[in-house]
Amino acid sequence: MWRSNHFFLSRFLNEKNYSVIEGEWRVGVGVQVIIENIYSSGSLKEKKLTWEDNSEIRRSHSNRVWCVVGDFNSIRARRERKLVFNFRL
Repeated sequence: MWRSNHFFLSRFLNEKNYSVIEGEWRVGVGVQVIIENIYSSGSLKEKKLTWEDNSEIRRSHSNRVWCVVGDFNSIRARRERKLVFNFRL
């Protein structure tokens, strides 16, 4: 993505809970693409605001190919936590 002959960056937006990269993927026929990385806080209120902001951005750029990435496997409640590694030295 960082090679100019593969991807041309036209805009970059860095907000509190997400970043948006817009440009042209030059491999093949050339496609206008938007890559969004979401890293919202644990607060439900902030998550809702983040998704509302993102929905508005996606509506205004609906003629682009979107790739949305992030950690969507977040822990919502204490009971969801599990000990993954339990070993002794």
